[in-house]
Amino acid sequence: MDNKALLSIIIPAYNCASTIERTVQSLVKQKSDDYEIIIVNDGSKDSTSEVCEKLKSEYPSVKLINKENTGVADTRNVGIKNSEGKYIAFLDSDDVWDEDYYDNDLNQKLTNGNVDIFVFSCCFADLDCNPTEYVRVKPETLSGGDYAAGLFYHSFCSFMFRREFLIKNNIVFPAFLKYGEDEVFRSKALYLADKIVAEDKMSFYYINNPYSSTKMNRNYKQYALQKLRAYYELKQFFFDQYRSKNEEVRVKNSITARYLTESLRLLPEVGYGYKKYKDLCRKENIKELLVQNGNGYFISDTAQGLINNYLRNPLKYYYKHRATGFVHNKLGDFKHFVMRRFHK
Repeated sequence: MDNKALLSIIIPAYNCASTIERTVQSLVKQKSDDYEIIIVNDGSKDSTSEVCEKLKSEYPSVKLINKENTGVADTRNVGIKNSEGKYIAFLDSDDVWDEDYYDNDLNQKLTNGNVDIFVFSCCFADLDCNPTEYVRVKPETLSGGDYAAGLFYHSFCSFMFRREFLIKNNIVFPAFLKYGEDEVFRSKALYLADKIVAEDKMSFYYINNPYSSTKMNRNYKQYALQKLRAYYELKQFFFDQYRSKNEEVRVKNSITARYLTESLRLLPEVGYGYKKYKDLCRKENIKELLVQNGNGYFISDTAQGLINNYLRNPLKYYYKHRATGFVHNKLGDFKHFVMRRFHK
């Protein structure tokens, strides 16, 4: 008899002693209990290990893996390797599931196992779990490809992935990325999926926690450079896919275009050299993004304005954003200093 859980819920944990218990308790209150909870402690320096050991002793569904600190991407990969469920869900250690999320109806849909990716609605909330914004998805069934890869920009944790699909296609989190690793993972999966089902069913509450380790320790320069690395990762993946299908090789989905234009906005702000910046814009042929816009993908009005402003006067554009970024980064550093000093 197969006693494996139907759903594996992977929680990367780092210095989250004050929040992870509420996260796990939201899972064990679900109407269906056909799941395993895999907490991967990423070398926490606070009392997270002790809290997780307590949760493991209280709830038989909790598995705990302790490891050295390697970052959230590698931590989630460890969770995937140690999962047994037919489907995999991810949840951050300060977020909570809606109490009616994993019910018998969803359990039955997962049991059928003919969908590669489920996508659900979600809610943003404050630290006390009071809703601040609902993000609804349009109910639909679609197949993968460039259109699908650029959909569903809301939180990564409102997805469920068929484990066999991920393993077969070697879809993992790029361990070299500290930021954007979830969007790269999701976009690859959405492109490769045979069947995607989106449902307007509330999945979880994304807690807007200004004291999370990610927000408190964000390095603006590293963040901008990681956006560029994420763009290159997406570009290489999609271009390889196009070559294998003998398709035209160019940027032709909105997620790749978005990462490029966000990089173009951020890089001057963090002191990326002007000559390097000009070479990047020339090499990536950003003017072509305007020409191709609407032909298979969409870039925002803001992004179009950014490109046009650069093309009109590259030097003025660069140094204007360089000055803006200097002020923004200094204010951000001061804000985080104050928050770390007075937050208990």
